[in-house]
Amino acid sequence: MKKIFYVAEAYIEDYNQGTDLILVRGRSGNIGGYSFEFDIYTEDLEIVAGPYDHERPYHESSWCGYEDIKMAIPATYQDLQKIAKIVTGYLIEGDFSARRFR
Repeated sequence: MKKIFYVAEAYIEDYNQGTDLILVRGRSGNIGGYSFEFDIYTEDLEIVAGPYDHERPYHESSWCGYEDIKMAIPATYQDLQKIAKIVTGYLIEGDFSARRFR
């Protein structure tokens, strides 16, 4: 059975570009977002996720590599209830692009 990952739109200041973040449970147990496009991970979802806004403190977010994305655990239903405002779609394991909620 394939995993279903929920997705949030985000902005990465270092690349001056938006990306989709795959919402996963990090090694710390916290929920974070992984960008396939840039191969980086953050737990600073409250800073980076959502529509771009030049007033947000994107420079305060911290990013790192995420080596074990194939072993990633999707965010749970309970996790998603806490961050529901930022979820914009989902990705089925093995797919290359997210499907947007309408």
